[in-house]
Amino acid sequence: MCGWHSDAHPQLGRNPPVASVSLGAVRVFELRKKTGAPNFIRFPLFPGSLLLMEGAVQEDWLHCLPKDPACKEERVNLTFRIMYSGDGV
Repeated sequence: MCGWHSDAHPQLGRNPPVASVSLGAVRVFELRKKTGAPNFIRFPLFPGSLLLMEGAVQEDWLHCLPKDPACKEERVNLTFRIMYSGDGV
């Protein structure tokens, strides 16, 4: 469970695609705009869900998977990113 964040790292490049596969318990995924008028989106990630964040998502939005004390089931998340070496290659 991570707090609000974006996957903005120099080694991911600009506007990186991030793919995430959710397995196990259903959890709620949340997005909120970094700036401007409040904008908030939340939706469930069901077992086998594929979440793809691409374009300016990491630049414009923060995301989190809040802890759910009522959830007692296990969950596994597989996240896929393209990483570039520190020298830009």
